[in-house]
Parts: sequence; structure tokens; C-alpha cells
Amino acid sequence: MVLMVATVAFAQDQPLGNDRSPAGIYAASCASCHGANFQGGQAGSLVDGQWKYGADEASIIANIKVGTPTMGMPAYGQTLSDGEIKSLVSWLKQQKRIEPKKADDSEVVKTKLLSYRIETVTDEVKTPWAIDWLPDGRGLITEKAGRLRILQDGKLLPQAVEGTPKVAVEGQSGLLDVAVDPDYANQPW
Repeated sequence: MVLMVATVAFAQDQPLGNDRSPAGIYAASCASCHGANFQGGQAGSLVDGQWKYGADEASIIANIKVGTPTMGMPAYGQTLSDGEIKSLVSWLKQQKRIEPKKADDSEVVKTKLLSYRIETVTDEVKTPWAIDWLPDGRGLITEKAGRLRILQDGKLLPQAVEGTPKVAVEGQSGLLDVAVDPDYANQPW
């Protein structure tokens, strides 16, 4: 499982630059939420064939143009021309053949400040948001839909933790972060 921290970039704050091609527009305005390989992330996948607000060209154009503020999708009607939006939609539909690159668990990624390796701990959770580790090695994993799950000995326990508060699941809201009490030995929260 890979957990990522991302920021929402709204259209009016995102400079498009000189590349007004569909690929350039996507890279500048869409990839931070929909993923560089269209796999999704903070926003939905564009390659799984599931278009929440309609898969026909008119629906996709409307969604890009006017946005869906309650879901975190900004409106691009003021920053992109109708022709640019239509070209972007045509280009996106062609990209449905692209398969997202899977992370290689053995690859070490080096950055200026640190090096890290992606390790999949489970692929059984639905829309995981956060993870924290209990002192005994078990993992607590939140699922956006409102479930708190426990990973024990490399296996996800079948039942969610009972007694978690109800959450509003819409757009980018849901059961988000989890943190183990720093004094867990005395306060097992």
C-alpha cells in the first residue's frame, strides 16, 4: 500500500505554460490529481473505464468546463478554450489504452533529502487513506468509506474495527488520518 500526500491545485492558480497541447494541459492541470499515468490518486482513475459523471464526450467536456466543486474538481472554462477542452477529451479517451506503471517493490528511489523503497503491505483495502503502526507491529489503516482496518502478521483482518464514528463520504471527505497515541502503553487509543 502506498500512501501519498498531495495538494489540490485549482485552475486559476495553476499556470499552463507554453505547452497548450492536450498532453501539456494534462501535465499542468490534471496530473497532480488524476496521476501522471492516469491511474488516479486524489481524484479518480481515467483508465479504469469508470466515469462517475458520464463517459460520453459532452458529459466529460461539461465536467472539465464547469467542474464539480463539491468533489474537488475545479472549473477550467475560464482558463481553457472550448477547442482545448475538446482536444483534451479526445486525447484522454485515446489514453484509456495506457496501463499505469506498477511500483517495483525492490526499486530504491533517491531524492535530494532521502531515499526510500515502496513496499506493498496489502492490496485488500478499498481507498486506503492513512496508516499508523501499533507498538506490537499491527497496522491501523483507514479506508475513506469510514472503516478502520487492522493489518496483522501481513494479513488484513476480515472485520473492520467497531465503534468508529460515522463519516461523511463525499468528494475528498471520509475517514482520513489515523494516529496511535504517543503514550499508547498507558492510553491505548
